[in-house]
Amino acid sequence: MTDFQLYTKISGLPADLKSEISDFIDFLKYKSKKYKKKDQSRKSGIGKGLIFTKTTYSSPNRIFSALSSASRTSLVAR
Repeated sequence: MTDFQLYTKISGLPADLKSEISDFIDFLKYKSKKYKKKDQSRKSGIGKGLIFTKTTYSSPNRIFSALSSASRTSLVAR
């Protein structure tokens, strides 16, 4: 449908329906902008410096290595 055909259809409508069409066009523009913003890719490093760990945090590597060595010895003992 061309712009001219759309214009002729709209121009033949009563004023109250033209108002509804205007509101619908505004809604479509808003919806289009809303979805365009979601398509933007994420930026890496934007949260740098916002997440901290406690100084008393024990390293998970020590815990997992202790667990894995204990499970190995239990498998050998069987």
